[in-house]
This record gives sequence, structure tokens and C-alpha cells, in this order.
Amino acid sequence: MNYAPVAVDANINVAVAQTEKVYPSYQGLQFVIDDIDKSMALVGRMQAALPMRAFTSMELRRTLQEESKRVFPHECSVTEIRYMGDEGGIACHLDFGFSDTKNVHVVSITHLKFDRKNPLAREIESYRKHRIKRLKKLHGGMSAARPG
Repeated sequence: MNYAPVAVDANINVAVAQTEKVYPSYQGLQFVIDDIDKSMALVGRMQAALPMRAFTSMELRRTLQEESKRVFPHECSVTEIRYMGDEGGIACHLDFGFSDTKNVHVVSITHLKFDRKNPLAREIESYRKHRIKRLKKLHGGMSAARPG
């Protein structure tokens, strides 16, 4: 997939797919997970609202704890947003408030829930649910088609 940087604000560049949309294919079929224009619009609105309060999934906390051998809180702050193309979706940089953080934690928005008081909460949740549904459909379709 070809990417071109597009400025969302003066300090942030976000990689977005160029207008000629090339999507991954499997056995000649093309799959589209996100509406790129809508996703980029959401990224822009989220960038303008940073930092945002978010809550991590149990699975994400387990993964982070296994890798770093420390306990991660349920709540975190999203400090940066990136669009990683149709394959990666919206990614969030997380801050857990640790003073000695050595690693940057960047995760898919699908692993987070956002504070309901956030004016973008419904739109973010709609994006998350749509993306998860499309990923399940894509994964299920590809898995079923593979010889086993």
C-alpha cells in the first residue's frame, strides 16, 4: 500500500493511503476494513481533543504486564493518534503515568474504551465496533478458505 504524509495539525503528520486505494487481496478478492476518509476525519477530531482518558482491555494489560513485568492500571491517557492505513487502523500512543517509562506503548484503538463523557466517545465506539466486526469477518473468511 502506498502512503503519503498529510498534516493534521502543525506538529503532527499522519500516514494516509493515497487516493488510489489499493487494498490487500486474498485469492483474488479485495478486502476493505475502514472507510479511509471517515477514519481520517475521526483521527483529526481525536487529535484536536488530546489528551484523552481511555481504559485498556484485560487482554492488553496482560500482554503489557508479561512483556514488562510491571502492573498496568486500567486507566491511561491517549497522547497521540496515528492512522496506520486500512490494515492497521487507528493506533493510539498510551501514557500510563509511569515516571520511568522506557517503552512507548502504541496499540490499536480496538483494545481501548473511552470515557463516556468524551464528546467523541460514541463516534469512537462506532468506529471500534465496525472495525472489530470487519476484522472478524475478514479473519473468518480467510481462515475458512485456507486448506487445513
